[in-house]
Order: sequence, then C-alpha cells, then structure tokens
Amino acid sequence: MAINRFVISSNDDEQLVEAASQQLAKQELSFRENRRQYEKENCTSIWDR
Repeated sequence: MAINRFVISSNDDEQLVEAASQQLAKQELSFRENRRQYEKENCTSIWDR
C-alpha cells in the first residue's frame, strides 16, 4: 500500500496515478475485510499486545 501511496503523491503520469489509486482502493478494502474477519473470529496473537 505504501508503494501505491508514493506513486500517487510523486508522479505526474495520470494513467500511472489512476492505476495506483485503483490498486490502493482494492488493497484497502481487502485489508479492512481481513481485519473484520480477524476480529469476528476472536483471533489473538503476540502482535495484538
């Protein structure tokens, strides 16, 4: 996700920025969905501390 944010903020090529923006939107949705599923299943790990 960070790479796409960098591309969006530092590029003048509109096609490249649009592609990165679309990829970022998909990645954010996937992240949120995975996070909801993680919380729904009451998963715990050492990373939650």
